[in-house]
Parts: sequence; structure tokens; C-alpha cells
Amino acid sequence: MPRPRKPTTLKVLKGTAQKCRLNPREPIPNGPLGNAPRNFNDEQKAIWREIKAVSPEGVLSIADSFIVEMLVILLHEFRTDYANFTSGKLARLISILTRVGLTPADRSKISVPKPEEKNNPWNEF
Repeated sequence: MPRPRKPTTLKVLKGTAQKCRLNPREPIPNGPLGNAPRNFNDEQKAIWREIKAVSPEGVLSIADSFIVEMLVILLHEFRTDYANFTSGKLARLISILTRVGLTPADRSKISVPKPEEKNNPWNEF
């Protein structure tokens, strides 16, 4: 089975973007990841905010809300009833964490641009 394609955003953040391997017609997400769905309980909403806080800036967008929703549901189930969490669900949880760059190995592949310092007179040079 072939590897899943990586979005251009991840290629740029990881420093592996090459013009010949980019999709010029790839859809561009139209905003950052929003708030948790209304049907989530308070624990699930807290997990949503946690995922949003720990994910590298610029990786998750509004277009990723469905995969993040699945991640929240699985992570909530894992945390509340880990004794009955099946190996298939664990494999799916790890797969989703990998796809959104939230495992140590995947996080090490991402290089986020360093923010510029404000009010530094040396920035002009």
C-alpha cells in the first residue's frame, strides 16, 4: 500500500518541499482550526483545546476539523476507558496522531519558522 500524500503545508514546514513534487492545484484551507463541535461534552472540548494548543502553528486548519474530531473521540475514549480500548482503536489513534504531526518522530520532522522579535532595532539590518 503506498504512503499517503503529505499536504504542501507539512512539506514546507519539514523543509522537504520541491517544486516538482508540489501540487499547484492543491486546495488552500480558508482559516485556522475553529472551536470544538457543539455536541462535544466538556471533557472532549478540553481535549480539542489541548490538541489545538500542542499542535505546531500552521499545521491544523478548518479543513482538518473532521480528523481532529475523530482524534478527540478516540483520545477521550482511551483516557476514560483504556482497559477496554481495542488494539484496532489504538492503531487508528496512533495513525491519526501521526497524520497531524503529533508524535515525537513526526514532530521532529517539522521546522516552524522562528517568529521575528518586535521592537528590535537590529531587525532593519
